[in-house]
Amino acid sequence: MKRVILGLLALLAGLVIYSLLFYPLGDPPATDNPVPPNSSKIDLAPDFSLTDLDGNTVNLSDYRGQKNVYLNFWASWCGPCKQEMPDIEAIHREYADKDLVILAVNVGENQNVVGKYIDNNGFSFSVLLDPDMKASRLYKVNSIPVSVFIDKEGKIRAQRVGLLTKDQMLSYIEKL
Repeated sequence: MKRVILGLLALLAGLVIYSLLFYPLGDPPATDNPVPPNSSKIDLAPDFSLTDLDGNTVNLSDYRGQKNVYLNFWASWCGPCKQEMPDIEAIHREYADKDLVILAVNVGENQNVVGKYIDNNGFSFSVLLDPDMKASRLYKVNSIPVSVFIDKEGKIRAQRVGLLTKDQMLSYIEKL
């Protein structure tokens, strides 16, 4: 009986070691949901109204016909979200005079926490508050970060779940 138990424990230990070697812990890879440019299945981005850190109401539909939108769902406690923020800031600065607006939608945190995080890191892109997660539910955000790329017509061109590099972000932006 002891041999059977020891054998099962050895097998279990082997499976754990195998899974750690071939499926390391850490951030899952980003998943892609691109929409072909000429597809008839392109969805119009669901509209929402959220408040920015200054208390102003921002409607997504205000940008329709005006600018492309990079919508990013994030939280200050999310490691991959924090990794993306400097790249999002760099793109914000690079595209400041172009036809792109970045809307960083904070998921579920209060204004004080979000404002402090943004101020401490010197970020200048638009941050919207989604404390009750209504906008997050509209976009079926189940994990963060989520990046949604919306063209000037208000159509979702791509949606990615997971950490994006600056080059990946730019690749999607250039296709808008």
